[in-house]
Amino acid sequence: MAVGPSWEASITVKDELISHRLRPWLGHSVLISNGVVWSRERRLLTPAFHFDILRSYIAVFNSSSKIMHATWRQVVSTCNLEMFDHITLLTLDSLLKCAFSYDSNCQESSSEYVSAILELSDLVTHRRENIFHHWDQIYWKTQQGKRFKQALKTVHK
Repeated sequence: MAVGPSWEASITVKDELISHRLRPWLGHSVLISNGVVWSRERRLLTPAFHFDILRSYIAVFNSSSKIMHATWRQVVSTCNLEMFDHITLLTLDSLLKCAFSYDSNCQESSSEYVSAILELSDLVTHRRENIFHHWDQIYWKTQQGKRFKQALKTVHK
């Protein structure tokens, strides 16, 4: 099998129903793009994730992981542990530190930005479950659509 743009593009087929819902938030990023656009953007990003480059961020990843682990030790003694939000915060914490040299402290204290990210994730998921919300004309007039626009405004700000 020949490896080239057409082969790479064929393995990135994404659900347009989901991509359409994420586009106002994520734009035309590599996360939701398809085909030749995805292939080109992936090739541009790949060198940034080389092991030699990532090695310099091990201390940052470890620091963020220790914060999450401390939170888990406190939470697990009292109840069941919902890991998704914690992993999301770990990822965001590491990304902000590594890509932007910004210590958001997002795992230890809440912020308007983090709350908006979590709300957008929930709203995208719930939108898929309601058939009437699949149409933009209806969705943007609902309470959920208005909350989505507000959270989107916060994230983009």
